[in-house]
Amino acid sequence: MIRVIDGENYLKFVYAYTDEGALSLMTAIRWDADAASWAGEKTYSEAYTYDENGRLTRSVREDVLDDGTISAGTTTNTYDDQGRLTSTYFVADDLRMMDTYSYEGDSVCHFSSIDTTYTDGVCVPGTPSRETRTLDEAGNVVKYEYLGFDEWLGDTTVWYMKGLRGVEYDSLNRKVAEHLTWMDSEGVATTTTDATYTYLDDTDDSYIMEQVTTENGVSTYWASKFEWTGDNPRTFVSAEKKSEDADWVVTDSCTDTYYYSTTVANERVADNAEPAFKAYAADGSLVITTTDARAVQVYGIAGACYYSATVSGRVTIANLPAGIYVIASGDETVKVSVR
Repeated sequence: MIRVIDGENYLKFVYAYTDEGALSLMTAIRWDADAASWAGEKTYSEAYTYDENGRLTRSVREDVLDDGTISAGTTTNTYDDQGRLTSTYFVADDLRMMDTYSYEGDSVCHFSSIDTTYTDGVCVPGTPSRETRTLDEAGNVVKYEYLGFDEWLGDTTVWYMKGLRGVEYDSLNRKVAEHLTWMDSEGVATTTTDATYTYLDDTDDSYIMEQVTTENGVSTYWASKFEWTGDNPRTFVSAEKKSEDADWVVTDSCTDTYYYSTTVANERVADNAEPAFKAYAADGSLVITTTDARAVQVYGIAGACYYSATVSGRVTIANLPAGIYVIASGDETVKVSVR
């Protein structure tokens, strides 16, 4: 995939996949404007490892710094026997971070995090944080309880309620509204934020978010817009405004063009070269695109049907349990790993 910003080549992304269709390596290669060609040197890369059930167990990101040295960060995940994430351990240079997850049935998840830095070999523990998350039947988090660290009392950690966030979803499991309240250590509300999400199509990629934050009796409006158009190439534009009657101000834009293994990076993709049916994982969701209206079914590896509908264009299926899925359309099938 080649990303163009302001009419100029910016990055080329090269993807490699496992036999099951899961992304195993992504390499970003920079454009050399002086030589008017791809430099052949990576800017950064991300490598992914999965277990036998298609769950992401390890990811490694390497960034090439200005002096040519590489800064690497490794994330390791563990799961319980139900396939639920139980811990994430991140290591990068002098930073260590551990996130843990525990569950009460299918509706409550307890999350905790602590980071640690090392300076001249001396360990400096960071401030821990905790959350309690309430889930609906679809697995969406509908309530967050944020706990603030108060003090250590012997072997006991003393916490206080510092924030509450409620989230509402539409029939497509897309977030449509949020209400957030921050409190002091005495439980008195100090700041509230109300946000709404309006989607511009049937996916969750393009939307307008409007929020009003009130602090000390003073309310502030802010809105942002994220919009993807087209399929190949795809064009992205983000914009923001700070009052309801203001004009949108563009903050970012790019155009992404995907090239398949039968083409080379500088060759134009013919109109009939793109597959009529594609499926891939993105940000924990399953994305399906078609060039015409066609019936599509999504099955778990054990045979359970998770989705069955006619797709015309593009659809995003969110909140699927981590695992391998078989996407069928007519006599075509694709395997995709969702993490």
